[in-house]
Amino acid sequence: MQIFNDIRAFIKTPDDFIKTTPEKALKFSIALKIIATVFHIFKSSYPLYFICNPYLFFFASLYMDYKFYKNATYLFFMFLEKAINSNEYESGYLTGRIAAIITKSDLPPRMRGFQEGFKDEWNRGKK
Repeated sequence: MQIFNDIRAFIKTPDDFIKTTPEKALKFSIALKIIATVFHIFKSSYPLYFICNPYLFFFASLYMDYKFYKNATYLFFMFLEKAINSNEYESGYLTGRIAAIITKSDLPPRMRGFQEGFKDEWNRGKK
């Protein structure tokens, strides 16, 4: 019954459903694509009115994907915030290691090497 309630919530307010439960919406989109593929494989054995079923499921999954792309910036920053704030000690430890690697490296020779390599590659493409 929870699946039907989720589908009903998506039909009523798709943007809110995707913003509140993006994992469920992604699973529904994948499930609709799988159902459309299965119906497309077996559509020759069904009566005529079942021939449109694969296309209906596929277009429903495309509509879900469209809603994902419409809310992509919100979802990206939400997932980024969850990833950063999931374990503060671990993320701080990794950030500290990356900062230490960058500060220990000798940046001026690296930048000169980067600049020379960029010039060589740029001039090689112009010949």
